[in-house]
Amino acid sequence: MKRAKAAGIGVILDAKRGDIGATAAAYARAYLTPASEGGSGDFEADCLTVNPLMGPDTLEPFAECAKRYGKGLFVLCRTSNPGAGWLQDRMTGNRPISDHVAELIGGIGRGNDESLNPIGAVIGATVPHEGRRLRMLLPHTIILAPGLGAQGGDASSINALRGRQLGDLLVPVSRGLTSVADRQISPEDYRELVLSRIAGFKHAIIHHPASRAIVS
Repeated sequence: MKRAKAAGIGVILDAKRGDIGATAAAYARAYLTPASEGGSGDFEADCLTVNPLMGPDTLEPFAECAKRYGKGLFVLCRTSNPGAGWLQDRMTGNRPISDHVAELIGGIGRGNDESLNPIGAVIGATVPHEGRRLRMLLPHTIILAPGLGAQGGDASSINALRGRQLGDLLVPVSRGLTSVADRQISPEDYRELVLSRIAGFKHAIIHHPASRAIVS
């Protein structure tokens, strides 16, 4: 994280935190508060993923810090893992739970204009049908869309998550870039392999019709 910050690279910490008030406030202080304001320093990130399962009150300390210090949050909404639908697609009040979470996210981050909200949503690239529905509920929200590559998401599924504003979709790729079968590969060859994979993913996304995604 220190090296990324020194290079001017934004850091999204995928910690998936979420707990009762006092503990959530401690997490927010550690991950989102600058050292000059009492934060930890070592773990300070630009954005943090958070889990809303325990209720809206557990998100409040994170949202307060994000708005105060110019940070961002990504709230788990409809995740990319195979078992996510067990809870997130379950119906309550004639609507999926993920819809209720999407409305919570939109309400927390809503501003007075059409700009992008600092409170974003995690919606998997592996669930394009759900993603299209949730994007309609979150027109001014940045979506973090994991699942491209190793989990089975592809460029066509990413298209369902696009909004109408530049930068409203972030596409993280990890294993699809870094995994190797040959553990004896030289550092030079590994570097070239990763760079070629980055170029391949960017080409697949950027050259897809109506592309507005940012690959990270």
